[in-house]
Amino acid sequence: YGYSVYRSPMRSIYLFLLILLALPAFSQRFWLTTYEFPYGAKTGIAGVRDTCLFVSTTSHVLRSFDEGQSFPKVLTTSGLYSIHAFSNGAVVAGGWGKVFISDNFGTTWD
Repeated sequence: YGYSVYRSPMRSIYLFLLILLALPAFSQRFWLTTYEFPYGAKTGIAGVRDTCLFVSTTSHVLRSFDEGQSFPKVLTTSGLYSIHAFSNGAVVAGGWGKVFISDNFGTTWD
């Protein structure tokens, strides 16, 4: 009697650990692989609503309106370190001693 009572909780623990270890293997099945992102190291990322995504690298600001399938360059400069986007379409990108501002989702910059 004592042996079966002891085995039952141990089986439950082993089953729990097995399920816990197996979950990450099943979750990886749903990730999609994409191409390698261009233009080197990323220095910032900003999203506007659910429609626009900005990425800054050390020398470019890239924008996507198609859920990240393509990222055309909208600004080329040097020394970018951060980016922030607002819901009204304003985008601010900053670097060493400079700030770039756009008020139309990165179409034109000042």
